[in-house]
Amino acid sequence: MRYLLFLTLFISAFNLKSQVTPTYGNDIKVTINGYTVDAMEPHISPDGNALFFNSLNGGGTTSLYYAGRVNDSTFNLVGLMPVVNETVTPYLNAVASLDTADNFYWVSLRGYPTNINNLHRVKFGSTGPSNFGRVYGNFNINAPGYLIMDAAISYEGDYLYYCNAYFNSCAFGMPCSSRMGVAQKVNDSTFNYLPNTNTIFANVNDTNYIVYAPFVTPDGLELYFSRALSGSSTNRSLCFGEK
Repeated sequence: MRYLLFLTLFISAFNLKSQVTPTYGNDIKVTINGYTVDAMEPHISPDGNALFFNSLNGGGTTSLYYAGRVNDSTFNLVGLMPVVNETVTPYLNAVASLDTADNFYWVSLRGYPTNINNLHRVKFGSTGPSNFGRVYGNFNINAPGYLIMDAAISYEGDYLYYCNAYFNSCAFGMPCSSRMGVAQKVNDSTFNYLPNTNTIFANVNDTNYIVYAPFVTPDGLELYFSRALSGSSTNRSLCFGEK
């Protein structure tokens, strides 16, 4: 219920901050034993024991991997994620996200644009993967050029934080525009955006910036995300919003 309180009572708007607070120590390089090339768009499991990431998302084949925790900065590669990666190249499978019930979400261009809903799901359990399919709901924009570029499931799986991006041959291979929002779970296959999602993200969405890569803390009180100045290949920052 903490998420419900957070969304309905506290965040009529995020207080946007960039590189001010909180204060962090020095960065520590993460080592993935058995993996020596690009590791992008990481996601740590709710229990901290698994690291999910994808290979270089540079316009070619992109695959999802996972690794097991040795300590805070070291993981051992297990291998490719089961089920989620396609077998016919080129393909794009990226941006992993996992909730406490082991529901796994990721973006994939399989079947696009014939099927424009490009966010996918699968549940991993003791008997193997199940409930494989696409994620539907009115948070998807069913028009040419639009994609769910990034998405993150909340800690308990009740809310989906998503980024609608529009691509149309814009500069540096970046989206032409993007907007962030939040959708509430209806059932395993469907999320619908909250009616006040535009108000909630009023201080996050800015037409001067491309916003992406949302992540919400387990208590639901802080949103972390990246943003890039539209039309720039270098002006990028890590930001956060709090209640």
